[in-house]
Amino acid sequence: PDINSPDEAYNYLVGLKTLLKYLDVSDCDMEKGSLRCDANISLRLTNSEELGTKTELKNMNSFRAVKIALESEARRQEQLLNNGQRVIQETRLWDEERKETVSMRSKEEASDYRYFPEPDLVPFKIEASRIDAAKMSLPELPDKKIQRFINQFGITNEEAQFLIVDPDLSKFFEDCTSIYSDVKTMLNWIKGALSYEINQRNKNIKELQLTPQNFISLIKLVSNDTLSTLSAKSVLTLMLDKNLSPEQIIKEKNLAQVSDEDTLKNIIEQVLVINKTSVDAFLAGKSNAIMFLVGQVMKKSNGQANPKRVLELLEKRLKN
Repeated sequence: PDINSPDEAYNYLVGLKTLLKYLDVSDCDMEKGSLRCDANISLRLTNSEELGTKTELKNMNSFRAVKIALESEARRQEQLLNNGQRVIQETRLWDEERKETVSMRSKEEASDYRYFPEPDLVPFKIEASRIDAAKMSLPELPDKKIQRFINQFGITNEEAQFLIVDPDLSKFFEDCTSIYSDVKTMLNWIKGALSYEINQRNKNIKELQLTPQNFISLIKLVSNDTLSTLSAKSVLTLMLDKNLSPEQIIKEKNLAQVSDEDTLKNIIEQVLVINKTSVDAFLAGKSNAIMFLVGQVMKKSNGQANPKRVLELLEKRLKN
């Protein structure tokens, strides 16, 4: 394809990986070393119609290597041309340790490539309608999806790139946005707790069989103070283990967060009686002592007390 920058090359390769996944070519994974990439690059002067002299970068085995090797080679050629020197047509290798390309062998002429006509291959022409049909059958490619996600959901380029690497994950994200408007909170959960579960289980989002409805229900339970963030992560693990809804897990394990004021006040009074030294320290001006008391309330409630509400009630009680 006509590629004009290392970023375009990277997006093209990610798109290729996406296409291979849709075609179920499971054994063609560049990042695992079963695919190698050779990339040609040349520079030409601005407003010049004449193409520059190309060099070939050989045997790169990751998307990242392709991108940074092309960027390095572009800088090397630019420096040569700016100094009035000539770029030599040659094959070069990427030196990962030195972070630069190094010469492998010179290929000054086409004959060095051993080109020759193949008598058994006859010319053929593909009809435009078949090309158009092939284009229409392709999924949305990465560069377009990244830009759409940025524009539609107000996320960063880095976040969009994280989502589009796995088509199933990007679909899961879009399905979640259709039922939950707080994209930032939901994306933090996807990048954090959910990604942790995916990595720990060595599965993709589709294999986890987690529905967007259950995932969003869990997030809502945190936002309305039914669950603490810590408890919610444990609930997510159990949801995936047992294929249950968060409400079923909470009921089964009695994990609901306690925010009831009377219940919390009763626990606080018990803690204050037992920990008079910390109370005196707080009243003497050591404000950090209150955090110890919060911890004792959490311990006495078996971790179910709402820590934010506990802190508010403790501060009010101690000041009075």
